[in-house]
Amino acid sequence: WEVAVWGDGEILYPYVRRPVAPGSAIFDVVSPYGYSGVWAAADTHSDSLRRFRAAFRLAMCDRGCVAEFLRLGGMVPGTKALLECSPELEVRAHVDTIGVDLSAGYDAAFAAYENRGRRLSRRALSRGYSVSVRPYDAEDARVGSPFRTLYADTMSRVSARDWYHFADGAFSAWVDTDSHLVQVQGPQGDLAASMLVLVGVDLVHAHLGGTAPWAQRDGAGSLLYDAMVRFGVERGGRLLHIGGAHAEGDGLHLFKRTFGRVRLPFLTASSVLLPQR
Repeated sequence: WEVAVWGDGEILYPYVRRPVAPGSAIFDVVSPYGYSGVWAAADTHSDSLRRFRAAFRLAMCDRGCVAEFLRLGGMVPGTKALLECSPELEVRAHVDTIGVDLSAGYDAAFAAYENRGRRLSRRALSRGYSVSVRPYDAEDARVGSPFRTLYADTMSRVSARDWYHFADGAFSAWVDTDSHLVQVQGPQGDLAASMLVLVGVDLVHAHLGGTAPWAQRDGAGSLLYDAMVRFGVERGGRLLHIGGAHAEGDGLHLFKRTFGRVRLPFLTASSVLLPQR
């Protein structure tokens, strides 16, 4: 892990440095999984971004960096200005991600759901489902924990690619951070749905989750998302980011749009720094 910092933190670029082969001094850099991108304060002047990009590319070339790959999330300030100042980046647009506006409080957010979202979350409550929220801890990170088991089963059921089955270290990394588990229990107390939620200053992000197949018809997934909205408001968030899907209009995307009306562009961008390599 490294982070490129401009000035007193006016611009931040976190990335993973990856040698092209074991022991090689030549490497590339890639944004970590998710939507981090390059952060710039809202009032950052375009000249600062241009100077940052020029200095970053020069420093990376001197160190032996051959290429960069960025994941640019729409909730991260500075993305539009960054692209305007970086003509060398080749940009690709992906499916928009979805956000829930929390700024007007829970009741307003709930009223903005599509009817199906309100109906199914109420159905789950009427059938004896309940909600709990607590900090994510080392017990949740261990192999075989209820959260990890539900997540792995969900990824297998939807035929997710192998890299969605994260290594143990990934689950341990969130321990002792401001991350929480929002969970839905079935009428018999069994875990019906769960989501690892990451909390920022005013942004709440639904990161990894799953729903048991036996609980889907009862609306457990809808109740989970409703519980995340309530939690986000209680934590003072302005936006709950619930991510995207594989394709515009697929089942997951339609489900998320039941709760969120905020569409956020998700872009990837790349450039070659040492074409001779």
